[in-house]
Amino acid sequence: MKKLKIRINNLGLSFKKEINTAILINVVLLLASGIAFYFLKNLIFLISGLLLILLFNVLYFSRYSKMEKSLAEEAKQEFVSLFTFFKIYLHNGYSVYTALKEIQAFSNKELSMYLSELIREMDQDKTINPFIRFGRKFDDLIIEEMMISIYQMIDDGSNPTHLSQFDQIFSKISDLAYEKEINKKRNALSSMSTFPLVGSGILIIMVTFGIITVMEEMVNVL
Repeated sequence: MKKLKIRINNLGLSFKKEINTAILINVVLLLASGIAFYFLKNLIFLISGLLLILLFNVLYFSRYSKMEKSLAEEAKQEFVSLFTFFKIYLHNGYSVYTALKEIQAFSNKELSMYLSELIREMDQDKTINPFIRFGRKFDDLIIEEMMISIYQMIDDGSNPTHLSQFDQIFSKISDLAYEKEINKKRNALSSMSTFPLVGSGILIIMVTFGIITVMEEMVNVL
């Protein structure tokens, strides 16, 4: 439960609200299926209710993983946008330290916090460690690789070789981010096309249950 609370809080959600919502919907579904079974004397309604409760809980709590992935991808997209400015500053003769300070003005709250932490650590630790820690926040090896190339520019000065290496890695990150964004939009369009099929399936199930109920009543009358 403690790990779940940390995950929910990291997503910017209220742990209490999330759990209370889950409990409320579970209780409502359980009561609805219980009442339907009590009055209609049909086990199908109770089984369907329990299956619906199971399905709801799986979908409700699995959405946190999707939200985490979505936030991670958004962070990477923001990283690419932000370090485009960093690249411009470097090519205009700014030092790495100054360029990092300058791009803070264009960053969102989270990345601004990451950059402040990086700059503060750079003042205290002249090794590669602050850059590696910054890169690991994005959980992507290629971003880590790029941060290492940025450190090498500090260590060796304005070496054209390191600047060229940085450009190549950053271009690769930009291309990958663009491809992911295109795939995301393509998948969203594909999922929209499946909604009518899902709706039709649910309608068929409801009609089937209705027919079964009517036939059982007719058999009981005969």
